Parts: sequence; C-alpha cells; structure tokens
Amino acid sequence: MLSFLIHIPKNGNMNFLRNVFIIAVLVNIQELSAQRTTGQSIEQPVKNSSNIISSSTADTILLKIEMLGAQYDITKKNMPYYLISKSTFYNQNAKPALVVKRVAVVVEPHASIIKKYFSKYLTTNFELRAKESLSKSENLNHHQLFPFRLNANGQIEELIEYGVNWQITNDNLRKPTSATAFKNNSVLASGNWYKISITKTGFHKIDKALLISCGINIANLNPKNIRIYGNGGKF
Repeated sequence: MLSFLIHIPKNGNMNFLRNVFIIAVLVNIQELSAQRTTGQSIEQPVKNSSNIISSSTADTILLKIEMLGAQYDITKKNMPYYLISKSTFYNQNAKPALVVKRVAVVVEPHASIIKKYFSKYLTTNFELRAKESLSKSENLNHHQLFPFRLNANGQIEELIEYGVNWQITNDNLRKPTSATAFKNNSVLASGNWYKISITKTGFHKIDKALLISCGINIANLNPKNIRIYGNGGKF
C-alpha cells in the first residue's frame, strides 16, 4: 500500500489534493490487481499430514516410531499398524482390498529410524495381514494394515489416506461338522489285550522286560503292531 506526505500552502489549491488522492487510489487498485495476476499471497502452504508423532533410537524407548491412532506389533519389534475390521456371519469371510489415495515420503530423522528397525519387514506394498478374530456368533475379520512401504527410489513412503473394499465370501470350513459315525465293531473285538495300571505320575517306559513280565511272548512279536489305548484315568 502506498503512503503520501503532502504539504499544502495556506493559499494552496484544494483541487490539487483531490487529484493526488485519486491517483493514489488508482495506484493501489493496480497493485492489488498485479498481486492477483502473479499469485502472490493467495495459496496457503500445505499442512504436513503425516501421522508420525515421534521417533527415537534410545534403548529406553519401547516405541521407536509412535503414530497417531496406531497399534504396535510385538512380533515385528513394535512396528506400528492400523487395525481394520468388518464383521460378518460366523461362516463368512471378509477379504479387504486396499485403495491407496494419498502417500507421502517420510522425512528425516523418521525415515532412517524406520529403515534401521523395520527394514526386514518393508516391501513395495502396504502390507495387509489377517488376524484370528472369531467370536461366539460372528467373524470379526480383523486385519493389520502396515502404513509404510519402499518406493522405486528406495525411499520410505507413508500411507496418508486410503479406502478399503471388502469382498464377502462363504467359508464352509467353519460350518459345524456332523458327528462322526461309530463303527459297528469295536477295536477290542480282535487281538490280544493286556491291561497295565499306572499308580504314579511321570514318564513310564514299555520295554522288553515289561512285556515279558506281563506274560507276553515276544519271540514273534512285531513292535510296529503294538497299540496303546487309554481312558484318561481318574483322580
């Protein structure tokens, strides 16, 4: 914005002041128009939308990367992940298909820390891994979504925005199976049977001496034909 310092003599002409004011207004309008044309002061800087809260290499810190809304996989050195789920009937599965909408290259020092502690778990895709998640009457379909991957340049990328498409399928393996039919003949109907009692807990050895003490003729006995059955015992 322009400013003017104007001296008007006692007998000055006021028309001169009006002319100067009009010129100043026109100059300001032209200046604003030029700013709009060149794009000055119009676009706001893009806010960093990373979900990383902090990172650390300190031995006393359990979470090397802490992320907003994440859980941590103890089997992968507490690597952060998001839990996504969709409930279905007990005998159904819901398989997720990830829709990647927006990613961002992880900045330092976070990128170096991720490579140091989680490099063996990184792939070129954002990994989805199913978790056991059955309840009494439904399948919860829990999946772990790991939000880091390697791009073609070897940089760490973070998943910023995504969607999930679920495919529902029937899983007959979870349907209750029919009861096993009993055989007409008991296994006890043939062969020679010997009852051996166990009076103490612990490991017990069935060897040649024990068989002979039970009155078993071992001369033509094939050890592969020996079977052992039990009823669980009582206390």
